[in-house]
Amino acid sequence: ELGTNNLPDCSNMCHEASGRALQAALGTGKGTADLKDWEVTDALFILGVNAASNAPRMLTSLAEAYKRGAQIVHINPLVEAAARRTIIPHDFVDMALFKSTPTSTLNLQPRIGGDMALLRGMAKAILAESETDPKALDREFIERHTTGFEAYRALVEATTWKEIEEQSGLTQAQVEQAARVYCDADRSIFSWCLGVTQHEHGVDTVREIVNVLLLRGNL
Repeated sequence: ELGTNNLPDCSNMCHEASGRALQAALGTGKGTADLKDWEVTDALFILGVNAASNAPRMLTSLAEAYKRGAQIVHINPLVEAAARRTIIPHDFVDMALFKSTPTSTLNLQPRIGGDMALLRGMAKAILAESETDPKALDREFIERHTTGFEAYRALVEATTWKEIEEQSGLTQAQVEQAARVYCDADRSIFSWCLGVTQHEHGVDTVREIVNVLLLRGNL
């Protein structure tokens, strides 16, 4: 569903916020992508996680995605070392030569808790792009598999860039840059961790992630 979220929010342990949001939006509390999808995606958006300390096994997938030309956007108030480069542990030659591989093509630093505003801004940019580019939205997917699109469009259009900039801590140009990466990719994955879910509005933020994914049929 692309409409507004009327569920009570939660910020309990781990991914309860994700489960509630995904269940409400998609009818399942689990994610819809696996590592096989990571191997073929054109763009990866990594939100609210320090991969080296919280998800070190992700580093290999990020490095491999970069090597094959995928766009990788890290969204985190802290730009950690592994959000820029990594040495793949099981690549013994790279380990011996201290050769690192880039793990990102863009790093965005929203204010703490500003992820939802960033996502709303991406949706706003995508909808604006759709006025001149028919490929910006997956209209067939939206018509067949979603409800509430017009209500969501109205909500997004009513959100001003001033609000988005103030709440996200990013400029309109930075948000539009992220949206451009998303629009240019045929296949995108959004991956998030506790930096997104452990906020008072964690459920709403995950709902907004789903909304952005639905706009281009990335499920």
